[in-house]
Amino acid sequence: MFLRHCSAGEHFSPTLKKCVNRDIAGCIKHWYCILVVISVSILLTPVRSAGTSSTINCSPINNVPLPSICTEYSPKNNVAHPSICTDYYFCAYNKMFLRHCSAGEHFSPTLKKCVNRDIAGCIKQCDALVNDANGTWEPVSCTAGPNKVGSICSITCAQNMELKGSSSITCTDYGWNSTNGNLIPSCVELECFSEDMKNAINETLTVNAGILFVIDESGSIGQTDYLKSKQFIKDIVDSFPLSRTRTAGVITFDDYPIVRIPLTETSTDNFKDMVDSIPYRGQGTDVLEALEAALTEIQSHATGSLYLVILITDGISETDATPAANALKNLDHPVFTIGVNKQRLTYVESLSSMGKNGIRHFFHTRDFDILKSIGSYINRPTSTAAATQNKCK
Repeated sequence: MFLRHCSAGEHFSPTLKKCVNRDIAGCIKHWYCILVVISVSILLTPVRSAGTSSTINCSPINNVPLPSICTEYSPKNNVAHPSICTDYYFCAYNKMFLRHCSAGEHFSPTLKKCVNRDIAGCIKQCDALVNDANGTWEPVSCTAGPNKVGSICSITCAQNMELKGSSSITCTDYGWNSTNGNLIPSCVELECFSEDMKNAINETLTVNAGILFVIDESGSIGQTDYLKSKQFIKDIVDSFPLSRTRTAGVITFDDYPIVRIPLTETSTDNFKDMVDSIPYRGQGTDVLEALEAALTEIQSHATGSLYLVILITDGISETDATPAANALKNLDHPVFTIGVNKQRLTYVESLSSMGKNGIRHFFHTRDFDILKSIGSYINRPTSTAAATQNKCK
């Protein structure tokens, strides 16, 4: 569990599970007592609601020394957070409580209060990262000791392991942070990676929904790997069968897009036969036009309230597809991006939508053989799937 902060003027909505305008968030403020501080993880438990007079009953925090006199609030007893410049602890009832500075301020260890960040004199660090058998962090300074704010660390997965989340994280005033929502990257086995993708698709699709595949057929892909992409989308449709209330379509693109299967197909078998007959072109790459074509196809043939767009690309594009991706997301059509490349795919990740759990719908595989294997795992028999589900919990 990782502590995150809403932007200025926003509160976290317990119902919507995201930060929204404070006037509509429906958040009832609490006092909080720190129970545990473990590496970058901070676990919080509410103690009392504002306005009540109930007795506070919680243990002193770990790793933060209690002032010698800590019976009631006094600014002289404020204590700096060990790793976050914008946070501090105040003393009351012989306990320490977490507080936050206002936007643009840091806690000054000398003045014992929040002041402009430029004069606060707060220099914080992020805890050292830990290598394991599944992956290693680079550069070596990431694991050698505490990291300065602004440090960027990247993880490289071991053979037969897949990257879950962003490939890098940045040390910020709030601790380690990644571009992939609240997910700190890790390396997982292929079965678990595939299970995550299947669960994300399953949680996104509703009864009255559709799937639109947007498939890269540019020259950098090659015909052999293009066939593996086609096998992957057939496996996905086999696992999530089509019907009158679940349609599917396919757009392929190189330097311009072509609607290969209109977003009206209701037969799984017909869909797979049509996929087999899609040819390969192999020219340039224009992801912007491809996603614009996806938006047009949804608007032209929409019969459901939600369409899941699944983009498969090696990440090499001649244009910036951000406007088209944002247009799809603004209409509440989830965008899953699957980047197939050994290199970092920050751009492809940025096109994806955010899941209800605060994690992006982004999946990074190293090559098309792995993509094909993921499709096979997702489309495996139910009895086999149950064993993998237990393994990956």
